[in-house]
This record gives sequence, C-alpha cells and structure tokens, in this order.
Amino acid sequence: MQTSRRTACRAALGLAAVVLLPLRPQAHPTWRPNLPRWRRNRSPHLARRRVLVRWVRGRPVWVVPVGIAAGWELVHDDRLMQVRETRVVMHDGERRELATVVDAGGRLSEVEILREDTPDKALEPALESRS
Repeated sequence: MQTSRRTACRAALGLAAVVLLPLRPQAHPTWRPNLPRWRRNRSPHLARRRVLVRWVRGRPVWVVPVGIAAGWELVHDDRLMQVRETRVVMHDGERRELATVVDAGGRLSEVEILREDTPDKALEPALESRS
C-alpha cells in the first residue's frame, strides 16, 4: 500500500502537534499572563507565616495575618499547618472566627483565630519538606 506525500505530511504534523502542544506556556498550570514576570515565576509555597498564640478569656487563640485564606501555610510550634477553610460562628452571643487546618500527618483540627497584622508574623523562608 502506497501513501501519498500529502498523507505523510499530515501524519507528521499531527504527531508533532500531539508532542508539542502540551509544551506551550498556556498549558502550564501556574501560567498567569497578566502578572509581572517576577510574580508569575514565584512559587506560592515559598513563604509561610508564623502563628502566635494569645490567651483570650481563658482560651488559646491563634493570631494570624489579616489576609489569611484557604491554602495558606502557617507555622505553629515548628509544625507546618495548611488552612483548609475559615468561617465565623456565634457562640454564647459572641462572634468567633474559626479556621480548619490540616498538618503534615493529615490530621484536621479547628482553631480559633484572631486576624491582626504584626511584625512577628513576617514571611519565613521555606521549611524542608518533612516525610
């Protein structure tokens, strides 16, 4: 069976497209074209925030940055905790804010938080991954 030159070219182009299209920049999961280059190439896991514990009315409360959101990584007692969600609840007529965090072992815990910006919660260099 003989193939024409046109068929061979189409097959070669199709194979090249299958190999090269996934390599284009838009297919990369962290591609963000509207950001400046220095922010586009920055990994989101390079900065972690240290948590302070303050006692409020006999309860431990984590003091966290004002902009905390799901996905943030917090360091508490040299343990790395990732924020899953934050929510506000009413308890005994008081408005309390809770954060659901998960540690490296996969344990979920709910902690009461207080949003505040202080110099003690500065950016911290990345910790080595713990196995």
